[in-house]
Parts: sequence; C-alpha cells; structure tokens
Amino acid sequence: MKTRRVGPESASSGSGSPDPDQQARPQDDPRLRRPVSRRQVILLSSVAGALVLGLVGGWLLSGLFTSPAQHDANASPPPAGPIVAEVGHGDLADTVSFDVSISRENHQVVPLTPAQGVSVVTNQPQSPGAEVAAGSVVLEVNGRPVFAMPGSFPFYRNLMPGDQGPDVLQLQQGLVAAGIPVNADGRFGSGTVSAVRTLYRNAGYTTASTASQSPDGQATSVLSIPAAELAVVAALPAFLSTSPGISTPIGEDSSLTFDQGKLVGVGAVPVGVVARLQTELDAVIRAGTSDVESVISSIGEVDEESGLATVIVVPTGEGLADDQIGQSLVAVVTVSLAATNSLIVPSIAVSPQGGADPIVLKQTPTGFVEVKVREVAQLSGQSAVEPLDGNALKEGDFVRVN
Repeated sequence: MKTRRVGPESASSGSGSPDPDQQARPQDDPRLRRPVSRRQVILLSSVAGALVLGLVGGWLLSGLFTSPAQHDANASPPPAGPIVAEVGHGDLADTVSFDVSISRENHQVVPLTPAQGVSVVTNQPQSPGAEVAAGSVVLEVNGRPVFAMPGSFPFYRNLMPGDQGPDVLQLQQGLVAAGIPVNADGRFGSGTVSAVRTLYRNAGYTTASTASQSPDGQATSVLSIPAAELAVVAALPAFLSTSPGISTPIGEDSSLTFDQGKLVGVGAVPVGVVARLQTELDAVIRAGTSDVESVISSIGEVDEESGLATVIVVPTGEGLADDQIGQSLVAVVTVSLAATNSLIVPSIAVSPQGGADPIVLKQTPTGFVEVKVREVAQLSGQSAVEPLDGNALKEGDFVRVN
C-alpha cells in the first residue's frame, strides 16, 4: 500500500491528490515568513525575566526557610580554643593609684595691707612662677612698691626713725638678706635710714615720708616705711604663685601666695582609699615614661562634705621638673608587697596536683607542655611562681588559663 503525506490544503479541501511539486513545504509557509512584532518581543522578554526572577527568588527563599536543625547548627559558636596569658616579671604588690597635682612642698598665703583710702594695683612686676628674693618688688599699689621681706609676722605699723622693737629688727634682717648691710640691733637709727634709702633707690622709687614736728615746733617731714609696702614671706627665695592683677582693688582679703621647697604631688583622695594608706609607704609618681621614686609624707583629715583628704607624695630622688608644676600625674602607692623580682602569672593558670608540685601549661609551637612550678605568693588574682627547672618558664612565655 502506498502511503502519502497529506498536506494542509488537501486535508481542508477534500479534493484529490495534489501535484507533488506543489506540496506544502515548511519554508514556504507564509506564517513563517511573517516578521516578529514589537509586542511579541516584549512578551518574550517578560517571560524570560519572569523565569530568571523565579530562579533567584527560589534561591533566596531556600536561604530564608531553613530547618530548625540547620538554624541551630548555623547559630552555634565555633568550638572554644585555648586562652593564654603572657608571663610577666616584677613585684607582686597590692597598690592603689590616685591623681596628684605637682606643686612645691610649702605653700604660704601672704596678706596685703591696704593703704589709706583707695588702694589699687597699678603694676605687676613679677609674673606667677617667678622666683622672688629678699628685697624684690612683687607688686605696685597706687604707684608705690610692695617689697618681699623674710620674716615670721606681718609688719603691724609704719616704721620711722627712732622706732625700736621686733618689727624694726625684722626690717633690718630683711635688709641684710637683700644684700644691704646694716646693724641689726632693733633700733631705727641713721644706719637703718641709709639702708632703707638704698632699698628704694635700687628698686627705682623714692622713700615715703611722714609729716612731723621738730623739737623747736617747726613742721618737717621724716622718712617712713608704710606697713602696706612690706609683704612678709616665711622664707626667701620663694616662687610667686598668685598675685592680684593690674586694676584689682586691694582690700582686707587681698593676698599674695608663695611656694617654697621641693616639688611634690598633692592628691585629693577618697575616704575609702585613704583608709588603706599610711605615712612612709613607698610610692612612685608616673611622670611620662619614667617613675619617680617617692614616699607618702602626710595624710590630712577627711573633709566631711567632700569625703576627700589631702595626701602629699614626696619624691625621694630626682625626676620632677619645674615645667611640670600644675600638671596632673598619677601616684601609685604600694600598700603591701607579696613577692619581688618574680615571674607573674594569673592564679587561674596554676593547677594544683594533689600532693605533687603544681603545674602551668606553657604554649609551644606544637602544643602545650607541663611546667612544674612553686607558687611563691598569691595576690589579687595574680601569682608569683618559680619554675622548678629554671629554664622551663620565662618572661614573655604564654600559659594556658582555661
């Protein structure tokens, strides 16, 4: 039986067999030769984009929707590794630290005596921090000088020739300290008059005078040293700390302040820390990269309002400099000393071994090795240890603490 291929046209018309030359061929189909429309391009692009989004969305959803077991596995921390600490070297000590301000050991407030009438500062010849010697002019009030003089009490009257007493003697001793020779006998005679004139002349001022009456009844004026022109400092030379500025009125509460002595650290320490301190305890003042060996020299009373006490830390050697005055540094006080010149490790790193020697686990490139040690002392979570084999443990090694 012959078979034949039935084309589209013969199938639809129901007519007889077509001419073989005219049988339909795919490439002759007019529908295949029709150009693709813009709408079809857009449609095909949309379908392709939807397929891509579907694939990406499925991948994202697969990451969001995980099983509980997988979620727990992802949230679990990595296995804990060994924790190590570095072996230190030094003293095992109980210490306390507090801030200190650097100043001079002795501080003195020198009251100023106001002149009669209005008194105002007209010049400030010495700046704070300047070293002041006996006879130096430290202030100018109403155009008149105020001399720094050594002594133990303020001058309580204006001094004139013929006066005598302890204030005259103190004046004469001050003149000698200023390099002006005079007989210190407590009597204001002609020699003292000459010395006083030299003091004022050297400073660029004239002496003051007071109206008086001669024995024959004639009005005259005599040399006078007003008490307002003398500021008594306990010891000179000293360093001027504070001074009233120009145009400042001088009243009953006006003063100069002077510092003397070596540099010290002054701290305001809370009562809880003060309770652990006592005088003569060793300390260091940390000044930059160096430690200044020091000692506690005094502990003041605790102020009830602030709860603070003044603690003075005095260096026992060199190390502090004048340019550090006013700076805030740290004082470290050794309250108790458990061990010196020892290897220091965390106490948790020392493992007891029953009746045997304790061990530490030292880290090596290939793992941990046991090192037998003797625990010399323990303080505040740290232990001073000595390896039984002197070479088995050294500063800079690492030991296991977990």
